[in-house]
Amino acid sequence: MSNINALIIGLGSAGTRHARNLKSLGVKNIFSISNKKRRKKFNLSFINYYKNLNLILKKKEIHIAIISNPSSKHLSIAKILSKKKIDLFIEKPLSHNLNQLKQFKKIVKLKKIKVAIGCQLRFHLGLLEVKKILDKKKLGRPRHNRFFFDIFLKVSLIYFPFPSN
Repeated sequence: MSNINALIIGLGSAGTRHARNLKSLGVKNIFSISNKKRRKKFNLSFINYYKNLNLILKKKEIHIAIISNPSSKHLSIAKILSKKKIDLFIEKPLSHNLNQLKQFKKIVKLKKIKVAIGCQLRFHLGLLEVKKILDKKKLGRPRHNRFFFDIFLKVSLIYFPFPSN
């Protein structure tokens, strides 16, 4: 994985976590746009920083990008990167509205890139069981639902640690 060039847009808590995960997977070439204060504050000296997106895209061949900036900017950045044939991982939600979605879908299809949307509960055993029950229509047709789900990440990692290789 060391020959992959990865770009992270947005270095908040999610972007910082993605950066550290990429590093632990052996990705050596991680790029982002950020200021020096953030780099020092979060100990992200292993990231290569540039002043703006256009500069990175001109100077580097990016293979994958993680979009974890504010959701109101997800689709506009995703469109720019997908036009360059860069595979994308976009933090949830995809966007704050669906105005640019049709155009983005066309670009993705035309350029044949891979796009994944982050959803940490997609494989949660409890929610998968609820889906099974609903799919089998054991309770009839749902009329309304309401969920509250909260995870404190530090505690979750103690009780549900990631498997080590």
